[in-house]
Parts: sequence; structure tokens; C-alpha cells
Amino acid sequence: MRPCPNCGQPIENRARFCSHCGAVNLPPQGPPEGRLLTGQVWPDRLLGAGAVLTSLILATWLTDLFAPVWGYTFLPTIFCAWIAGYTGLRRRYPALATGIGFALLAIPVLAALIGLGLFAICMVSLLSGKLKL
Repeated sequence: MRPCPNCGQPIENRARFCSHCGAVNLPPQGPPEGRLLTGQVWPDRLLGAGAVLTSLILATWLTDLFAPVWGYTFLPTIFCAWIAGYTGLRRRYPALATGIGFALLAIPVLAALIGLGLFAICMVSLLSGKLKL
């Protein structure tokens, strides 16, 4: 039993209409459909983003370690694993998949900001006369 949002009288959770005033009985707002690993939405999103960033750091380290020996980079493999993980977790763990999606979108944005910053530094150096071509 819960109170009717219109008149406040107690109504059954499964009832479609209030028996007192006839208002539509909407289900209470809750977390997104699907399971939560930690029980809350934001920790799951942070866990997904942390998994992406941790794997990016690990892939960069492995590439630096083994690229001279094998001539192989791990970044395309890791990127494909992120996409597969996102599509596989999207229905069952939507908050975790949202965290993965946020991190995947943040990587090119950060790269663009770094590039823009380097461009701005070069332009300021050129215009101030400190850097000559």
C-alpha cells in the first residue's frame, strides 16, 4: 500500500486507478531498468568509467612494453573490447554501460582539448616572437 499522489488515500501498489478519486496510479520512480552491481546508479557509472580508464592505462603500458619486441599495439584490441562490453552490458547493467559510454566519449574530447591547447601555445609563441620558423 502507498498513498495516492492525488488525494493521499492508501491504494494498492498494483492498482491502476485510485478507488477514491479515480486518479491514475503511476509506479514510483526508481533506478533505471536492469541490475545494479553496487546497489546505486552513480557508483556503477563510476565503476564503468574507471574500468575504461584503467584498461586504457594498462593498454598504453603494455604497448610501451611490448611494441619494440612484437611491433604490436594493444589499443585497437582494447577499443573493440570496450564496444563489445558496452553492447553486452547495456541491457543487463545500464548504469555500468552508461559509465563506459561516458568514458568512451570523454577520450576524444580530452584529446581534442589537448590538441587545441598545444595549438594555442604554438600560436602564442609564434605571435610573441619566441618561436621562429
